[in-house]
Amino acid sequence: MDIAHIKKQIEEKFGIPYEEFCQLDPEIITRLIESKIGKKLKPDYRPIIDGIPIDKNHIIEREEIDGKIREITLSGPQKVMCKIFKRR
Repeated sequence: MDIAHIKKQIEEKFGIPYEEFCQLDPEIITRLIESKIGKKLKPDYRPIIDGIPIDKNHIIEREEIDGKIREITLSGPQKVMCKIFKRR
């Protein structure tokens, strides 16, 4: 997006010039945004990696990785051989 476009959007949404908006305290900006959207803003406490929020649905645990590696290495003839030699 173009910076001029962003400045124009801020002026249209909040009804004040961009320069004046930049001079406001963060608390006032938060109250302006909350009044516009009609609900309270809440912080996002999820871990963030490279700007992407990570939640439990997007984390692969070490046990899952080890299981996948085991499946790959013990496929086909190797799996049969492991079963035969484990019996003895």
